[in-house]
Amino acid sequence: NFDRAFDIYRSRYNLPTTQVIFVIVSDDTAWIKDNLGKHEDVIFGQDTSEGRVAEPDLPGFDLCLLAACNHSIHTYGTFGAWGSLLAGGQVIAATGTNMDANTEEDEIYR
Repeated sequence: NFDRAFDIYRSRYNLPTTQVIFVIVSDDTAWIKDNLGKHEDVIFGQDTSEGRVAEPDLPGFDLCLLAACNHSIHTYGTFGAWGSLLAGGQVIAATGTNMDANTEEDEIYR
């Protein structure tokens, strides 16, 4: 799940002089803010683009944000996969958000 993936990157890269920041983009902003907004080291793509990027350009802006990252965490889908590919670095493919209610895709990645 995302919390575990966050912890993995924090343990690898948080140092006295550097701290991990997670940049999160999604077409379901309400869900990501409700479920991932509890972390102090998380920022949301929508917050950086709001009022600055035209609606038709938002997917491209989000992909540029992902490509500028050092490492990636993504779920299913081609958008996250392309973001991870363009970013380079290490990739963690999260298997889901609720280990008690996995989807069929979650079962495939175990």
